[in-house]
Amino acid sequence: EVTAQVRQNQKLSFMPIVLMTDCDTPNLVYQLDCGADDFICKPIKRKYLLAKIRALLRLKSAIAQACAASAIAQQVQIALQQEDFVRQLTHDLRNPLLAAHEVLNCLAQGNYGRSLDDFESVIARLIRNNQNLLDLVNTLLAVYEYEAAKKPLSFLRLDLAQLIAEVIEEFKPLAVAKGLTIDSQQRLSPVWVMGDRLELRRVFVNLISNAIKFTDSGSIYVSCCLSDSSQFVEVLVQDTGIGIDPECLSDLFQPFHRGNHNCLGTGLGLYLSKQIVEAHQGYIEVKSELGKGYFIKVVLPSGVSSH
Repeated sequence: EVTAQVRQNQKLSFMPIVLMTDCDTPNLVYQLDCGADDFICKPIKRKYLLAKIRALLRLKSAIAQACAASAIAQQVQIALQQEDFVRQLTHDLRNPLLAAHEVLNCLAQGNYGRSLDDFESVIARLIRNNQNLLDLVNTLLAVYEYEAAKKPLSFLRLDLAQLIAEVIEEFKPLAVAKGLTIDSQQRLSPVWVMGDRLELRRVFVNLISNAIKFTDSGSIYVSCCLSDSSQFVEVLVQDTGIGIDPECLSDLFQPFHRGNHNCLGTGLGLYLSKQIVEAHQGYIEVKSELGKGYFIKVVLPSGVSSH
């Protein structure tokens, strides 16, 4: 009981415990399982006892130092990530503001002419810049709410196949403009899940728009169906785009990750998508090879039966 109580105290977690007992004590194994580090059989020799304690103290000290070094390294890594986060965030917030500032300067200097069409074009450009800034701020707010577990979600029974079909139709013109085709394989019957429609739509808007953005030729394949056990819904998004080195896959879900792609975007899309899917008790799997495109699978618990 004493051994167990000492081990439950975090302040004493590195204190070595040596049992002084008869070697044939029935509960010796139990005491070691409770957290004792070693034992010495009676009769006790003082020199041997002190040597044993010193050895255990050295071992415990080494473990404590290793843990402290690991904690410091982790803190440094977190600090570097935060620094990179702030740097990238400042860059992304600054660009739309600079663009709007330049447009306003040119407008004030009369560089855009005086006709109504000229002014409408300038106003449309300002609206686009402000919308980009607003989208970034809204995305950052959503990321914060998910990380802080403060994001309110409205779980309703919804047909995920229909939602994805709507997203595909929305992005088909963009794919056609790039010479791409979007192939989809949907079940004739609905595929039900319990989820927040707007948040799940955000996930598949991001995945499908990314597939189009990073694919220069070929096609994009999307499917939505029940798993073999009918306990889960599986959504596949596959493209023939540039792909990524498998060793870099773990970085895909890091905030502001853009890889080596020179494309516009916040770099928060996949990170936020992962947060949303996990908030729905699901997960995302990604497979890819450089030059062979992406294979992304989203798995969500299936919802109410459609009978």
